[in-house]
Amino acid sequence: MTYAQRCKACKEVFVLPERVENCPSCAAAMPVKKPKTKPQDSSSCVDALDDKYQKHALTWREWKNLEPGLHKDEKLPIEQPAKVTESANNDVIAEFLTINEEIASLYNLLYGFMSKNTELIKSLRYSKRDNGASASGMSNEAMCDFGFFCREAENTLDELRKEVKARKELCGQTIAIRKTQDSLSDPNIKLKVTGQYATGSPDVKMQAQLPKKFTDEYYQITDFLKVPREVAATGVLRLDWKATGEFITQLANDGHKPPAGFGKQYPTYVTTFRRRRKV
Repeated sequence: MTYAQRCKACKEVFVLPERVENCPSCAAAMPVKKPKTKPQDSSSCVDALDDKYQKHALTWREWKNLEPGLHKDEKLPIEQPAKVTESANNDVIAEFLTINEEIASLYNLLYGFMSKNTELIKSLRYSKRDNGASASGMSNEAMCDFGFFCREAENTLDELRKEVKARKELCGQTIAIRKTQDSLSDPNIKLKVTGQYATGSPDVKMQAQLPKKFTDEYYQITDFLKVPREVAATGVLRLDWKATGEFITQLANDGHKPPAGFGKQYPTYVTTFRRRRKV
């Protein structure tokens, strides 16, 4: 567990695995941790944050600005959020920032709720007559329902993660295709894309269809990789789709053909996104 601590003297924020008595920067006395109080509702923030930041759920910008070592010029400006609309918005980035702040608030809410109930879940002692949570721990019935809602939240967040990842990859694919087309007419064109908050590095990688296990094509690849047939026949080895693409791309860059056994080969267009560091 880590603790976000703020020095009142130099105003620096530190994220450390333990609370410190003196500021690592100016050696001033750090604020003394207040005794924990029983949370009144599920909106309580995580204990890892300083009391100053427990008054409200941190927005996305505030959370990122707590990053240790972040220069003043690198911190994100606090802007008026845009309204979330049902149709496409002209200022799509401002609308996305608003949604990200809502996601950060939801993260704080859910994480704080899970954290404050961890001890109840870990406790092996409970009152059999209590269907809810007692001073010692939750009953089996209540823990069954708690685990069920954890599963529901897990499924919902996982489906949302898949949707967001798909759009991220689609953005990267579109950027890489555009830049590839532009480079055909101008080989000296700058490939790197610089946005207001991030940079994107487009690239073209080769990929190929993977053969099914225990087919002749499968053994052609394992033979090329010098894997004994008796080991490959056990089925313990599995060709990784992403790693295979990296392998084939490296062979193509070195002027070599991929080993026999792979199916149809095709290019994939990707972009690596990074947070922009302002100078």
